[in-house]
Amino acid sequence: MNILSINGILMDARKMKMWDGAQTAFGEVYPDARFETYFDYYHILESKIMRNLVRTLVERNDTGDDVLLLGHSMGGVIAHAMATHFVRSRVRGIVTVFSPHTYLWGQFGKQLEAQPISDATPFITFEGTLDWLVPFGTAWHPQTWKHVRLVTDHQEGLMTDQRLWNTIA
Repeated sequence: MNILSINGILMDARKMKMWDGAQTAFGEVYPDARFETYFDYYHILESKIMRNLVRTLVERNDTGDDVLLLGHSMGGVIAHAMATHFVRSRVRGIVTVFSPHTYLWGQFGKQLEAQPISDATPFITFEGTLDWLVPFGTAWHPQTWKHVRLVTDHQEGLMTDQRLWNTIA
């Protein structure tokens, strides 16, 4: 299985280290999986660039291997938008961490032309109760199987507390 992790928009070299914790935690749960992180930079108003990113990531990863989509912040919205585009690969699940799915009435998903996923695809969302960027209550998605609230902020906790990634994995 391939675990595809997708960053949000506010990433810099220091913050990209948070994915080390994710790779460690998911590696323990899925020891045979290949973990790959995508650091593409975009702005939330650049809809065309984000839709192209969705297409590019699907084309690059639709190999026939199972995939687990993991996204942080806007990366979670992108992960959800990607899910219905795989043809050869089966999406084993979607995990989004502090992603603004219902913020502004779901505008970001609409920008990405996200489609409803199969009811058979597990979809787990996480929300940070101290999140300063994604408003409380907007990290939940209508197709969520399970929604979990973690006592942490948007990024710093993920960079410093491995227990958060262990819970997410």
